[in-house]
Amino acid sequence: MNYPIFAVCYLVVPGAERGVLPKLNFGVAAVGLVLIVPGIALALAAQGDTLAKLGSVLTIAAMALFAAVVIRR
Repeated sequence: MNYPIFAVCYLVVPGAERGVLPKLNFGVAAVGLVLIVPGIALALAAQGDTLAKLGSVLTIAAMALFAAVVIRR
């Protein structure tokens, strides 16, 4: 649900997509998503939850970066 919120804000707020923070936000969010999805599947299959934990941390970091972008604009 975070990604549509990011997208709408970057479309609606003029200039919000400029700079390093929005690009970093995208990168961290994308890596977090790539890790959390298989991580959840592995955790449900009782094969370890390390990927899910790492993906969760990156997703929270992406939210913090997004908050920094919003506050700066």
